[in-house]
Amino acid sequence: MQETEERTISRLVESLEADFPHVPRVRLRACVDDAFAFFDNATVRIYVPLLVARRARATLCRFLVLEDASADAAVLLGSVERQAS
Repeated sequence: MQETEERTISRLVESLEADFPHVPRVRLRACVDDAFAFFDNATVRIYVPLLVARRARATLCRFLVLEDASADAAVLLGSVERQAS
């Protein structure tokens, strides 16, 4: 990986930390790394950082929605189980 891409990754992770403060930095870094890997074969590299940022944010948002839905389902399931008792 080029030094400029490593700096870009660091900046993206810092930006994501500001928007997703409750997500561990290691998860943010993994998300950015996965997004960069998705664009490994891109021939035009100038847009890769922007595309990586968008992909990483979308992935994190989907993860948070699923996490919230799981928490809501657990609460709902708990209340149904209490009513059945």
